[in-house]
Amino acid sequence: VKNDEIKTFDDLSSITHASVKSDILGIVNEGLNCYISSVLHLLSESFKDCDLSDHFMICDSNPSTCLACQLIKILNEMKMVKNEIRSVRITGLLDCIYEQMGYFNARDQEDCSEFLQKLLERLECFEECMLLPKITDRFDYQIKTVINCPTNTIRPVSAHCLECSQPDIVNLEGKILYTPFTKSIKKSLESQIESSRIACKCGNETYSRCYFSKLSDFLILSVGRYKHDDQKCIKIEDPINSSVFELKDGANSTKFEIIGCICHKGSEMVSGHYTWWVKYNGNFYTANDSIISPSDEKYSQNGSLFLLKVTKEQK
Repeated sequence: VKNDEIKTFDDLSSITHASVKSDILGIVNEGLNCYISSVLHLLSESFKDCDLSDHFMICDSNPSTCLACQLIKILNEMKMVKNEIRSVRITGLLDCIYEQMGYFNARDQEDCSEFLQKLLERLECFEECMLLPKITDRFDYQIKTVINCPTNTIRPVSAHCLECSQPDIVNLEGKILYTPFTKSIKKSLESQIESSRIACKCGNETYSRCYFSKLSDFLILSVGRYKHDDQKCIKIEDPINSSVFELKDGANSTKFEIIGCICHKGSEMVSGHYTWWVKYNGNFYTANDSIISPSDEKYSQNGSLFLLKVTKEQK
């Protein structure tokens, strides 16, 4: 990609020219659905190796009114890009979302993180009914807290401090990890697994340590870009470092690589405009509705919802 072809975050809101040739399909904006389109791009990237077409064989619902049927149809189209087709319409899926997901409607734009959370919950319902394979499991994470008291290292097992010899406590779990905004994705993630010193009931000073007890193929990270100041909600516009990083836990380390993110331009999450940034075959692209444009790694620093590829390395 040449430097003069790269579009900045500010440029993208006014692009009107045709998409560049790529294997990424744009999504037509039917009106206030950019938050939905950006989530579809995230799911398309996450499920690109999944064949979900068996759903059509076992679903006895009317395909035009089945949320899963319409979603799989769109995801299949996004995987099978043809040269003459540069964008896809999602009218049928939107009808299902507005009809069956209550809170969302055609008149209002909503927060993409909230929509993704609700959509994943609906997909879990299809999984429980055996209408979809366990595809949402690839986003699962769990953070546990372990309390380490020196009493337990200098006394026999029978004399262990009962206060801190309890099993590790589940602190957080889910499919989207919500973190505060910091200067880097790494620091935002580390803020959820920090160790802290505490006073134990046995009289010793001890510490609690948080760690990832479960990580799947991907981690979805929602970074809080809003803060309340003097009864006002203010958006944090600062860039966030999105470089590849590792977190170590003893002899093991886990590599996190950002492969896609949803960016938002505007002062409020329920207004403005959402776009999708993705790293694809070594190149960077942004999807602004039906327009696919060359981009660069710097664009991801504007992100608020990140898709991280997780690679576990044991030494």
